[in-house]
Amino acid sequence: MHIPALSSRRIVASVLLGALALVTLGSIAFVQFERTSENKAQRDLEAIALAKRDQIAAFFEERVKDSELIAGRPGVLRQLQLGRGPRSQDDLSMPAKAVLQQAARIYGYSDVRLFDARLTRIAALTDDPLDPAEIEGNRRALESGRPVVHQPHVGPGGSVQYGIAAPVFRDADPAKPVIGLVCIQIDAGRALNPIITRWPDSARSAEALLVRRDKERTVFLSPLRHAPSEPPLGTVRSIIGTGYIPLAASLPLAAGTPGRATLGKGTDYRNHPVLGAVVAMGYNDWYVLAKIDEAEYEEPLRIFRAWIVTCVLLSLLLVAMAARLQFLVLRARRSALEAQLDARYTGARSASVDAYLVYDDQARLIDVNASMTALTGYSREELLRMSIGDFNSALTAEQITGEIEKIRRQGGDRLRTRWRRKDGSLVDVEISAAYVSAPSGDTF
Repeated sequence: MHIPALSSRRIVASVLLGALALVTLGSIAFVQFERTSENKAQRDLEAIALAKRDQIAAFFEERVKDSELIAGRPGVLRQLQLGRGPRSQDDLSMPAKAVLQQAARIYGYSDVRLFDARLTRIAALTDDPLDPAEIEGNRRALESGRPVVHQPHVGPGGSVQYGIAAPVFRDADPAKPVIGLVCIQIDAGRALNPIITRWPDSARSAEALLVRRDKERTVFLSPLRHAPSEPPLGTVRSIIGTGYIPLAASLPLAAGTPGRATLGKGTDYRNHPVLGAVVAMGYNDWYVLAKIDEAEYEEPLRIFRAWIVTCVLLSLLLVAMAARLQFLVLRARRSALEAQLDARYTGARSASVDAYLVYDDQARLIDVNASMTALTGYSREELLRMSIGDFNSALTAEQITGEIEKIRRQGGDRLRTRWRRKDGSLVDVEISAAYVSAPSGDTF
């Protein structure tokens, strides 16, 4: 007779397979969440960089229209076409002076200047000297006959100034010669910087910047959120041989990809790792950079990772507890069945002159009677630590396994074999084996 073995290895294997499945699912979920989070951060940065570019472009387009409107005012035309060209503010004719003052008052310009065709300053609302960037921009506007946005410069008061030079045509007719220029000066701190630095949400490290590529350097044109004490236009970084954003390789790509931003990872002016989007303005080698610290955009990943690890650990604990409970239940059932079998066959075992043994599906002995100990020469305790293969000299382990399966299928079997006693002698035996199904549903 045999009883199925209580296989702890199966339970351990089930626990390990469950743990592997949980870890695999957790890893897949984390990788997917990580990819989704980074893609979303990149899309958000690209959208912000493109929106900032459009806002900045619209800002300067409006100011260009203002400068062209001023250039076509009768007072300005009369002053330049008469050719009188007074050299001081006090000598400025009243119509032209009124036009400049009105424009400065209505549009909030820090200065409005009038130049003749020789780029001689005819009039201005201030006596501030011209910056080299203004002189170069005025020359380009006069030669091209088109409005030109100056590179920014730091004015005498320490504020960053942007200038726009618009040509004045004779009789306000673009088909006729240029007779002068109107230049407006814009205080970036009051008008432009709020547009650049405003961020659509409450991100702690996110920042939008207007930068200019100057050969192999990047010049920051807008205030730095994380370095407010830096002087205006005073922060310059090299972009060669570093991972700095904007990347040297990414800037031409951004310029050659209208409507799209160049995305990438690098370090910012603080040398902090960031995720950034760079888009070209299309003129003056200006670029808009939207960036966020990697530590901030990866924060949800860290939270999700901790959540995944916690869930996996809790799941493993539950699986282990379930496996332990199953093991205890099986052991209790086994003990009850052994007691049931012991009670059922105690009389037969004691009265039988034939050797009697009970074994499980691993061929391990579960119970023996006195005749079995007398036949083999082993004590009861020794036999209960043995399997059939330890004393059956006629059958191999594979044959014993096959015989057990045969008994299970047929419900029993009779066979002749040879056993080896403890003293080494051999004895021929005839075995009558029966397969017993327990009431619990387990088979024995």
